[in-house]
Amino acid sequence: MIQAIRKQRGMRVLTPSEMRSLLQSTGTPQSPGVAIGTQPNLQAALRATLPDSAVLRIPDLPRSIQPGQTVTGTVSARNTGGRNWTPSSHRIDCNWAESSSPVSVTPTSTPASADYGDTLQATWSTTAPTAPIGTTLTLKCALITGGTVLASTTAASIVGSANQFNAEITEFRLPASMIYSVTEPRPATARITVRNTGTQDWTAQWLPQLVLHINPRPTKTPLPGPVPAGAAVTVDVDLFCQTAGQSTFTARMTFSGVQLGAAKQATTHCLRRP
Repeated sequence: MIQAIRKQRGMRVLTPSEMRSLLQSTGTPQSPGVAIGTQPNLQAALRATLPDSAVLRIPDLPRSIQPGQTVTGTVSARNTGGRNWTPSSHRIDCNWAESSSPVSVTPTSTPASADYGDTLQATWSTTAPTAPIGTTLTLKCALITGGTVLASTTAASIVGSANQFNAEITEFRLPASMIYSVTEPRPATARITVRNTGTQDWTAQWLPQLVLHINPRPTKTPLPGPVPAGAAVTVDVDLFCQTAGQSTFTARMTFSGVQLGAAKQATTHCLRRP
């Protein structure tokens, strides 16, 4: 497990002698007279071999917020490193990237410590900054230790009334098969229909911020318009197979980088060109 975690982090694999030395130095000695030697202590070994690191998440920032609205949510920080966290050594801070409007952060629980694999939870609360309709606001949360940012994450929201900007991909149609070739890539046409399910018409003012994204090969397609609220628009997009065999493509709509509605997938079979 230790070697697998080190490889995942891009660290070199320990030699057998280094691993043996690590387990012996961090293990629990047996009682006198017991002949089986030191008992390995995985937590202590991980703490000794891994740098301090974390993964943060902001799962519940609303997609749309109104200026002056009180917004609350949660943030979590999972310990993925070798250092033990305490309330005095690590804390979570949050702020708006585009505004000095304050964001208060309150731990939902204050454990005595958080070791490898443990998660710290906190709630944040703020007043949404004043900004023009359609502006993207970015909430940034970071784990701070010793005055240094150990890890951070962001979440984005659109300034506007509830459901003002929204979309649904109602159709994502691919050919039953496509050609895969490394030397001579050959595109196939996908047909995608997007419905404006928000209350705001997609006019020339908003169309530059509306983008259709398709993966695995990143493709960004602007939408033709205008598209009134409740109406739909269909676009044809050229896609390429990335590997031979069954392939799944994912389409999603964004407004100023914020995803609108759910993503939609379509599957085809990529045939290797003779």
